[in-house]
Amino acid sequence: MGVLFCCFFFFKQKTAYEMLRSLVGSEMCIRDRLTQDQQARLLANPATSNPLFLELLVSELVQFGPFEQLERQIDELSNLSDIRGLLLHILKRLVSLFPPVGNRSGHASPVFWFLAFLTVSKIGLRPEALRELLGLGSEGDGIVFLALRSALLSSGIATEYSDMLVLKNSQVREIIAEWCRDVKRHSHVTLLAHHAQRPIFSTVGGKVNYDEQRIVELAHHINTLGAEEASQLLPCVLLDNLLLNHYSVMERAFDIHLAPHRRIAVYTALCLAGTQHREDLGAKALFNLRHVLANDLRVMCKYEQAERWSRENLDATSPDNHEERSLCMSELANILTDQAKYPQAAQLFEDAIDILNRAPIESFGSAAHRDTLHARLLNNLSMCRHHQGQVKESLMLRLSALELKTKHVLPGEPDPTLGLAYMNIGASQESLDMIGDAAASLERAVDLIGETVGERHPLFASALNNLGGVRFKQGLELQAMDMYQRAQRAFEEAYGPRHIQVAAAMHNIGWAYNNMRQFDLSREAYEMAIEIKAENYGTRQHPDVAGSLTNLAGLLYERGDFEAAQQAFREEVEIYKAVGMDESFLEAASIAQKNYEVCSEKLSAMVATS
Repeated sequence: MGVLFCCFFFFKQKTAYEMLRSLVGSEMCIRDRLTQDQQARLLANPATSNPLFLELLVSELVQFGPFEQLERQIDELSNLSDIRGLLLHILKRLVSLFPPVGNRSGHASPVFWFLAFLTVSKIGLRPEALRELLGLGSEGDGIVFLALRSALLSSGIATEYSDMLVLKNSQVREIIAEWCRDVKRHSHVTLLAHHAQRPIFSTVGGKVNYDEQRIVELAHHINTLGAEEASQLLPCVLLDNLLLNHYSVMERAFDIHLAPHRRIAVYTALCLAGTQHREDLGAKALFNLRHVLANDLRVMCKYEQAERWSRENLDATSPDNHEERSLCMSELANILTDQAKYPQAAQLFEDAIDILNRAPIESFGSAAHRDTLHARLLNNLSMCRHHQGQVKESLMLRLSALELKTKHVLPGEPDPTLGLAYMNIGASQESLDMIGDAAASLERAVDLIGETVGERHPLFASALNNLGGVRFKQGLELQAMDMYQRAQRAFEEAYGPRHIQVAAAMHNIGWAYNNMRQFDLSREAYEMAIEIKAENYGTRQHPDVAGSLTNLAGLLYERGDFEAAQQAFREEVEIYKAVGMDESFLEAASIAQKNYEVCSEKLSAMVATS
């Protein structure tokens, strides 16, 4: 590697022929002279009239001109027409000689060292700017800084030819950025292949273990390369490990350790790779994979892509597979519900329920299993009816779902999904201002869920969140706050402190503090909720972020900070424009716009009276 740090040899007072005749090779070159024919072939190239081109060419021959390759090297160099071509030639050969294999310590590859040396010495680019350009940290590889220091010693050469440089700094940046991207891509390819060859999940003594860091790194490489390219690099051994042997654990691990916007690329790559190995993996694994991908895309409001995968699942499902077909239709209907396409969604839900009712019980394994699926579909349809403003019908559907569930619950064996049914009923009752009934339903939900899965489970935290809202309406503010904070702690224990569910709990805590007139704490909670949501969605332009902005803006308005409130309302409006002004967001966007205008009027009035 030491050859990379040899200084370039520049002969300032000699002619081109003299430079070539006196060429002395490095340790890699066993010749000390070029023949006259070789010199003539090189100098016949018009580009050698540019001193910078000639010096680069000389340096290339000095350092990288082994005897057995010299003739081919001269032929290639003679055909280059400009400095850009010469730089690309050097870099391509470097990449072939020194494959940019990265490692977990983040040390730069030889290509990066060469770029650092070449760029600073020839163009005089400041090392700070170069480090930023190459993505190097303030405490990078010591060899990189050695290269930068060596380069600075010879940087005065650039000034001598300042009026003759064909290649400007902007062009250099463009070339280097292009090659840095390529080098990093190769590095991610290498590392992804390294990770993919070893199982991520393993079973020891009946317990499934995995390395959290490897999951994060795998997702990083896939997100950097893109799902399509990454899918070509995932071997069957990894697909088997993830999709056949440990699917349920994988889904939970990805949910805990990867934000939704990062999971999407991973699941897409797995879907694409799985499709190529359909016979090996089986239809069930792909069905599950497309299902979770569609759900994550739905969470990210990428409805067109979510519909694509959901419909692909539906098209791939046999008409005789009543369970999977009804689930596909329900999933697609949920996506349509989120887009406020309520009539189409309701029709799909009803068609799915009709499939269940007409299919023989044997196709579901048992009546209990069929009734469980039926109850789930009724709950989903109830959500659609709720959004349509048909809250009473929504409540009746949820009560019917509860009746189906209770038919098969054995004494002494409580079912957590029964608690979920009571939680849904409580939400409908709260919307109908049946506060007493809602409190009773949610209390039952909290008890059932706590008995079955424990108080640290995310489902228990969700039930606490809902009950906290009812407690506030009952005037029990301290109880409500305690429930919100317990929910936050449960979500953090289950998912970690930066999960989207933690953000939802923080939003509720902010709302509670606001109602308790503790405005500073309320603002802090809202801002934390916005920060975590944006981190999980990969952007602030998401309706969920807009929801927290609405509350924050209202708080700022109450405090008389009209300028900050105006900015928050403006951002809310811009979010709805960015995600698309479909029916589901029109009303919220209209309200935000009106609030923005009210703030503007307040500010104008303040200016007029000042």
